[in-house]
Amino acid sequence: MEFVVDENRKLSGGFTPVTNIPIISPDLLTIDHADTVIVFNYAYMQEIMESNGAFIADGGVFISVQDILADN
Repeated sequence: MEFVVDENRKLSGGFTPVTNIPIISPDLLTIDHADTVIVFNYAYMQEIMESNGAFIADGGVFISVQDILADN
């Protein structure tokens, strides 16, 4: 995992505890050229996709962690 995306602007620029993975703003998804985003809070999947239309238009894909777990 290269980075974590969080809408909370106070977390942007920080790091996750223990693993020190960078936390970025959703605005940076297209800049950092991510191709796939795993959504852990799948209850907000539709809202997340709707608010990140530019990422999807750029070829980006959102995958729910629930779908990943169901396939295993």
